[in-house]
Amino acid sequence: MYRVFRVIANSFAFVLTIVMSIVTFQYNPLLSIVFFLASLDQLEDVYYYVYGKRLVPRSLMFLDIVFESVMFMIGLAMLLLSVSYYTYFSTWFFRALLFLSIMVMWSSVEDVLQW
Repeated sequence: MYRVFRVIANSFAFVLTIVMSIVTFQYNPLLSIVFFLASLDQLEDVYYYVYGKRLVPRSLMFLDIVFESVMFMIGLAMLLLSVSYYTYFSTWFFRALLFLSIMVMWSSVEDVLQW
């Protein structure tokens, strides 16, 4: 049951991060690329929970840990952005960004602990 929840949560985070990448591309292409890379990490997590195999080999574990650390920082930045702007602009975008940031941080910490 836990695997099903993780697949659903990471799939949802993957889709939301792709949407954030598309939305921010017009305003900040660099941030859009970061969101896209974050979505690839979420997709790798989905692949792991569905097939039980990592796309990143054990010898490159340090790269995955670095990427997960970057994912956590992205999630933290998204959390701070969404909390600070939601008080001024109560839109769906900042609500989705708040939820997405918590899922990204949770997933990155848990993935590092699983290695």
